[in-house]
Amino acid sequence: MRIVQIANFYSPKSGGIKTSMIELSKQYSQLGHECWHFVPGKKFQIRVAEFGEIIEFPSVKIPFSGGYRIILSTKLIIKRISQIAPDVVELHDRLTLLSVADWARKENIKVVVFAHEVLTKVIKAFIPIPIKLNKIVRKWNVKTARSADKIICTTEFAAKEFREIKAANIEKIPLGVDHGMFNPQKKSDFVKSTYSPEGILLVLASRLSKEKDPEFAFEVLKNLVDSNIKAHLLVVGAGPLKKRLQRKYFELPVTYKGFISDRNQLSILLASADVLLAPGPNETFCLAALEAMAAGTPVLAREESALREVVLSNGGGLAARDVTGWARIVNRLAHDTKAPEKARNQALRYSWRRSAEMLLEIYETKVAENEGKFFEYR
Repeated sequence: MRIVQIANFYSPKSGGIKTSMIELSKQYSQLGHECWHFVPGKKFQIRVAEFGEIIEFPSVKIPFSGGYRIILSTKLIIKRISQIAPDVVELHDRLTLLSVADWARKENIKVVVFAHEVLTKVIKAFIPIPIKLNKIVRKWNVKTARSADKIICTTEFAAKEFREIKAANIEKIPLGVDHGMFNPQKKSDFVKSTYSPEGILLVLASRLSKEKDPEFAFEVLKNLVDSNIKAHLLVVGAGPLKKRLQRKYFELPVTYKGFISDRNQLSILLASADVLLAPGPNETFCLAALEAMAAGTPVLAREESALREVVLSNGGGLAARDVTGWARIVNRLAHDTKAPEKARNQALRYSWRRSAEMLLEIYETKVAENEGKFFEYR
């Protein structure tokens, strides 16, 4: 089978979407399938990866985005798809690439669209959303459902906005984690002693942008410090808010590690922390949290995000956006000797092989007779 994965809003420092594409492609390749990545680049070029080819298309950098790029013209994408003649197109961006999906389906190429975000929640993080905009998003979701054979949602949280329009082509498939790369054996006493030898070592692995609410992690740290609890925060990630956070919280014990592309180095930091903070309210899965749990580090997350389906009570804690409450839970988790094992066991329920197998089962299924029915109502 030939599978083409396409994404916009992509950069060398991309997080979850990039990781998902790479890890799924590795599994596809190991199972005997051919894979291609279509992503934005400075110019057209082809690179060879262990799972297949990465084809970069000319794109423009999005201002104030932290390096994200976007392909404005899809003509080159469609031309290259025609040359490859894939069996499946995976769209990892439902905001700018639906025209590719419409073209592919007319060519009898199966199309799946990954819902990596909840559009209304992302938009609300930046601007007050009026009723008319809600209607626009709803119409766009209808268009998305009509443009795809399947909508892939990693959690029920991600699926909710498609269930609200009564889309009948939803498939819920969780993401996975590399248990060999992320495991408790990666824990480093050197890392712990370097940053917080006598206190709590926290880690925030997140893009530093408004919709992720990274500042809340700094507020939690401040509460701990003000309560005379020794703690240190490692910030793993980059983004447009970094300089402002550095200026505002310069007195706090924080170390900015930036974006870490070395997965082994990331696994060591995650395994060495006492608690990972996941303050983002709009996370539709949050791979960093699952990777931390696989490394034996409990996760404290916003209870309204999709992590309530991933973390549960075994992987750490869930709480509303309350600084005092989070500080109290952090202190409890950091001193719970059973928390690392519980977190690891929760993460063992997820694997990239299982995610890939579930997706391939969909791709290999023959088109049903009622293929044209995308909604539960007419």
